[in-house]
Amino acid sequence: MSGPDACDTVRGRPWTLVSKAPHMDRDAIIHELEALLRERGATVEAYQFFLALHRLALCGIGAGAGADVDTSGEGFALNYLAGMFKDQREVTVFDVGGNVGRYTKAVLAHIPNARVYAFEPSPAAYASFTANVSDPRCKAFNFGLSDSSGSAELFAPRPGAGPASLYARRLDHFGIEMKPVETISLRRLDEVCAENGIGRIDLLKIDAEGHELAILAGAGDMLRSGAVRAIQFEFGGSNIDARTYFQDLWYALPDFSVHRILRDGLARVEAYREEDEIFLAQNFLALSRNFQA
Repeated sequence: MSGPDACDTVRGRPWTLVSKAPHMDRDAIIHELEALLRERGATVEAYQFFLALHRLALCGIGAGAGADVDTSGEGFALNYLAGMFKDQREVTVFDVGGNVGRYTKAVLAHIPNARVYAFEPSPAAYASFTANVSDPRCKAFNFGLSDSSGSAELFAPRPGAGPASLYARRLDHFGIEMKPVETISLRRLDEVCAENGIGRIDLLKIDAEGHELAILAGAGDMLRSGAVRAIQFEFGGSNIDARTYFQDLWYALPDFSVHRILRDGLARVEAYREEDEIFLAQNFLALSRNFQA
């Protein structure tokens, strides 16, 4: 259903509104449309049209595009940060969830003065990481980060697979079976920093398939002291299985401004809203309010 037929239940006002559009600002148009649809929308006749529109809107804000460094906007974010850090002798980057090294290699390409500490708990993925990344600017660790030190089972379709998680994700609807495939070691970020004499993290990137909140909890000392300047984290389907929400991450970062990473820029999230709970992979960049370019 398309064109005027898609709005049979609200016929009249939409087309009056369209004729007024050149003389109205965007927010006024959106407000009028929202009021109109709340009054007369949500009908069976228009349902499929608005369902398709909803899917298109999600694509338009980048939801579901978070998995690929090349198309997710992560390249833009790294260039943005490179500009902010250009006068530093060394930029300290933590790549938490290094997998096979694609993000670390992107960091080293975009930020020449980077010093990367990469953390990959899967022995199989760690072997691929060290084979792919031999740059002296990178130091890799074969353990993960969490809110406490210890060991845990890693769930994945097979050892070293990309969607590995500390949670037994239910992915039957994708035809994927998650099973315990490796036993891994975990450490707290604060302990790692103390042991390695790291007093500041310029960029903390977290891609931990639902374990983001626990990693931030293990970085409490660094966060409270203002020693972390920027945090990139992914939010998506894995958070369903971890039972963590965008709200949890929002309130865990009170001293940061949070931005959606888009293909060509950053869009600030001005305030938490329940409609931000979109479980399709997308990356966010949180910038310390004390961090000035």
